[in-house]
Amino acid sequence: MVKLKKLSEIKPHNLTTIYGMPGKGKTKLISSMTGKILVADADNGLSTILEDVEKSGKTVDVATVESWEDFLEVLDEVKNYDSFAIDHFTKIQQMLYDYLIENDKKAKRMTLQLYGYAKEEMVSVIDRLVRFANGGKNIYVICQEKQINIEDEDEEVPRIITADLQGSIRDYLLASCALVGNARTYTKKEKVDGKPKKVIYYGIQLKDSNTYTLKVRTPDVTKVPEKIINPTWEDINKVLGVTDTPAQTETKKSKKKATKAKGE
Repeated sequence: MVKLKKLSEIKPHNLTTIYGMPGKGKTKLISSMTGKILVADADNGLSTILEDVEKSGKTVDVATVESWEDFLEVLDEVKNYDSFAIDHFTKIQQMLYDYLIENDKKAKRMTLQLYGYAKEEMVSVIDRLVRFANGGKNIYVICQEKQINIEDEDEEVPRIITADLQGSIRDYLLASCALVGNARTYTKKEKVDGKPKKVIYYGIQLKDSNTYTLKVRTPDVTKVPEKIINPTWEDINKVLGVTDTPAQTETKKSKKKATKAKGE
């Protein structure tokens, strides 16, 4: 039987995709996720957040993903965690391609039929991520970046920068997300030890021209910033209006206990 809910009972989720070139801070965001964190690591790049995690004292379990079968096993563990991050989905897609080719006795490369199978598999995974997010879990998908040139009627070639995924898979993922941002670095002149110096900050672009694929699903678009500098998962939730997920509630309880113990 179909379960009915009142519209007021439906809360916003925070399924988020951040894409960008290497070295733009995409992985750093994982260290600020709340509660018990699980990371599907297909990129072997988590050493960059080790110091941040150690300072925070958070529990971060890492599942090294080397094949499509590994990734599916990791998804079965998400139910035991508050936050789940995939680093990165572009590599996971390639693992699926390798799996499909290996299990097709006739294919030596991806065919139209195999691309169709890939879409079915990845859509099923994205649907699971949406269910996790709707269940109150923090879900973060990292992708590499790619550029697409599209000819229009005026024979010009507009450039689109977006997540590096198969077109139909990318469209389905981004449509399912509450937030899609582009990871960038921003340079600002500041005084360091009394001398002017260029300081580099990590950031997430949320508003731009038509060049970038960006999205924020929120009832109050006027509160969406153009960008977030040195972003945290709390910043993501604030933009989306997501409050009181199980992980956030647990974090608040922990902070209250720590404050009470300190006072005693």
